[in-house]
Amino acid sequence: MKRLIKEAIKTIQEHPEKFIYIDSKGKTVHLEDAAKKGTAVKPILVKTKAVEKLKEEGLDLSRADIRSDLYKLLDLLDVNGHHLQKDFSPKVYSKDEILDKWMDYTMDDENANAEEFAEEHHVGYQTLAKWIKEVKPR
Repeated sequence: MKRLIKEAIKTIQEHPEKFIYIDSKGKTVHLEDAAKKGTAVKPILVKTKAVEKLKEEGLDLSRADIRSDLYKLLDLLDVNGHHLQKDFSPKVYSKDEILDKWMDYTMDDENANAEEFAEEHHVGYQTLAKWIKEVKPR
């Protein structure tokens, strides 16, 4: 599917003139060449050609309901204006840094949630709980 979408994008980007011309055999020809040879051509919107390629593979973007569903899906996946979250490299903290942050976190909020804290700082909850036990006085 990714290849197909890339091909559709490439088709549209390669033709800034917005139209491609098809001869009677269905082959794409340049308008100047067709004029020199006297060949009859049919103009087709580049976007239409891209949509047809997608339709052949089962993604019919000419149907409003499919486009609507696709927009809805992309909106549901939308995070801060980006449809899909890019891979990110979480900041890596040492054990001591995590525990310092935890202590600050618990000082600010008596009902601090270790699970939420662990998730926010990209450390496993069980690991955080173990580290907290290690530093708590008995």
